[in-house]
Amino acid sequence: MDSFFSLVMGLAILGVVLYAVFRPKEKSEGHGGKDAYFYIVMFLALMPLFWGVADLGRLGLEGVWDIRSSYTYGQRSAEDQARRISLRMSAIVVALPVYVFHWYKAGSRKKEEMDWGSKRSYMVAVLILSLILVLTVGIWLVYQGFNALLGAVSRDVKQQVAYALPYAVVSAAVWGWHMKGWQELKKQEGVKPTS
Repeated sequence: MDSFFSLVMGLAILGVVLYAVFRPKEKSEGHGGKDAYFYIVMFLALMPLFWGVADLGRLGLEGVWDIRSSYTYGQRSAEDQARRISLRMSAIVVALPVYVFHWYKAGSRKKEEMDWGSKRSYMVAVLILSLILVLTVGIWLVYQGFNALLGAVSRDVKQQVAYALPYAVVSAAVWGWHMKGWQELKKQEGVKPTS
């Protein structure tokens, strides 16, 4: 759990830096930065939500394929498995309403009152981080596919795929949803989206 909180803090710092770098100077209009709180909380809530969904998928694949995680010692009991599932579900149940509430509050403003800089910074941060995950895990999955085609499959490939596949799928879904939002943002700002 300590490593998870370290990751969250590191990504939060990265989010603040990206916000500071990509936020346009809208001070003359008086709208710059007023919704930054909503987007920072959304960014922070997205992390446990992402982890909960992706790792729940991993636990599901490990259960279906009847494999044990490498980081557990000894036989996994039904109670341990229930606790793992419960933790992931708890992350989803807590983070999803926080994310949805802040998404709604940030997006419920009139077009002329929108804090475009904060929204743009949030979108850029999520798009970059999710694309890094899609590329990293996607390359690894394709690598394992080529290994399988060439007959160089390792013994624990199912366990590795059970870990990587849900993270790749959830990362791609997060990237796709935010890319759609990015294109809508560009339309709302009056700029033709690039595709």
